[in-house]
Amino acid sequence: MRILETLSWVEIAQALGAKPGGTPAGAPSGASIDTRTLERGDIFFALKGERADGHEHVGAAFEKGASCAVVRAGSPSHPGRFALEVDDPERALFELGRLVRSRSLATFVAVTGSAGKTTAKEFTAELLRARGEVLATRGNLNNHLGVPLTLARLETGHWAAVIECGMSHAGEIRHLVRLILPKVAVVTNVAAVHLEYFASVDEIAAAKAEIFETLGAGDIAVAPADEPRLTSRVLGKAFTARLFGAGESSSVRADNTVMSLEGSIFDLVSSTRVEVRLEAPGPHAIANFLAAAAVAEALGIDVREIAERVPLLRPSGNRGAVKRLADDILVIDDTYNSNPRALLSAIETLSLATGRRKVACVGEMLELGESSAKLHRDAGAALGPRVDLLLSVGALAKEIVLGASTLAPDAKRVFETSAELAANISSLVKSHDAVLVKGSRGVRMERVVEALVAAHPGAGA
Repeated sequence: MRILETLSWVEIAQALGAKPGGTPAGAPSGASIDTRTLERGDIFFALKGERADGHEHVGAAFEKGASCAVVRAGSPSHPGRFALEVDDPERALFELGRLVRSRSLATFVAVTGSAGKTTAKEFTAELLRARGEVLATRGNLNNHLGVPLTLARLETGHWAAVIECGMSHAGEIRHLVRLILPKVAVVTNVAAVHLEYFASVDEIAAAKAEIFETLGAGDIAVAPADEPRLTSRVLGKAFTARLFGAGESSSVRADNTVMSLEGSIFDLVSSTRVEVRLEAPGPHAIANFLAAAAVAEALGIDVREIAERVPLLRPSGNRGAVKRLADDILVIDDTYNSNPRALLSAIETLSLATGRRKVACVGEMLELGESSAKLHRDAGAALGPRVDLLLSVGALAKEIVLGASTLAPDAKRVFETSAELAANISSLVKSHDAVLVKGSRGVRMERVVEALVAAHPGAGA
């Protein structure tokens, strides 16, 4: 049963600072801000955004079975329907999340990072399911709206909750962790992302480290051992620090690692040593797993039990999954998003495709501010020696190609859009090729994957 279902409308109204109007037709079962995904019993929060105003969709929400609508005071009424009038529906959603969180007995884990946070969140949740039911953030609902929506799904039977925290500005993670109040806080890594909003990587690290601010005695901070910007913020504190990585200073580390596009085999070394086989390729996948293992062991799950659950861990469809197409073409679908750190990790994964021609389809990276051109040239320089064909997309594609100075002119091309590359990709990729497809979300590089799958049917993960 969801915790929300155990609460009275009086409790909810008080927590939201709301004035009730009408008679409730049933108990609440969830929360929604989108009538397209609203489920029967959900409380519909009428938020006003840049493109739409939820108040225009209140009627549709009730038609789909909403138990209540949270609206701005003074909004038009809907006779026969139950509403809660508030000064600010967005703030009310946050307060609903706080109310549900306060009634939960679950152990909370908060996860952030410049790259890999979604995969680390999924890995962590799967490992923790060794002990029982776990709530995890769906997709990337990781902001000031997504987190309270996630908390509204908490059930009385959840023993743990793994909540992803995203950010693009300082202070955003602080806002989220004051709601989540995690026992365990995780930062997967720090890298040059969102430089449109930050002056340096040091500032990004400080913003990510906000996730540790609510930790106290008995709580746990999990961070990469090779990132001094983070280790300096977690060592010697009232809470416990657990570091992960490949080095001897790590609480949880990987040893004797053998990597391929099929995944990795290595020794998980912590309180004991046990061999694991991770069916997710690349060193970044190992790092995400180590972060998850550090959390699981800190919460009482034995290392051997962790190893037994590793076969359940796989990357999602567009976060580094390897697709095997007809004509023996391998596609690394890493189209969800991109930044310099994530792109370097993807290049390392492509390098595991030994004995194949390596093709990199790379879209531009967004939100990098004044450093954009340089960071794209640096990416090209890293790509050049490790690929045979570079196909770059977007306004900054020429910078990537310029950086790839080691590649011959006929081994690199620029395309204005992903649609243009998708239209040409079947003539550029050959049998037995290994193809990496990577780019920021707004570039829509998934079009290239779709075109490859259509041209070479028979895809499989």
